[in-house]
Amino acid sequence: MPPSNSQSSIAAPNLAGRVAIVTGGADGIGRATALLLARHGARVVVGDLHLRGENAVLFADLQITERSCDVRVESEVAALVSAAVAAHGRLDILVNNAGVGLVKPITAIYKTAS
Repeated sequence: MPPSNSQSSIAAPNLAGRVAIVTGGADGIGRATALLLARHGARVVVGDLHLRGENAVLFADLQITERSCDVRVESEVAALVSAAVAAHGRLDILVNNAGVGLVKPITAIYKTAS
């Protein structure tokens, strides 16, 4: 069944002036999210543990900046956010897309406050 007129007339979001960070943005769903945000006008900063050279031209064309970031390390995440704010003066959107696969009991990876 084709979409009704009300469904097909939904306007694309205007994200001009918005600043977004996408973790895990070098490939897969994160990359698609970063591209979509940029194509709708957002200034996008991608943080990923494994940056991919094949993104260089397209990311440059869309003015997406990349920064190496291991989301398991709090100081690297803080540096990613600080870099985005320093470059663009604000942060409006955060897409926490990065995944970490661990096969350990939670007590082995979670640090409690002392």
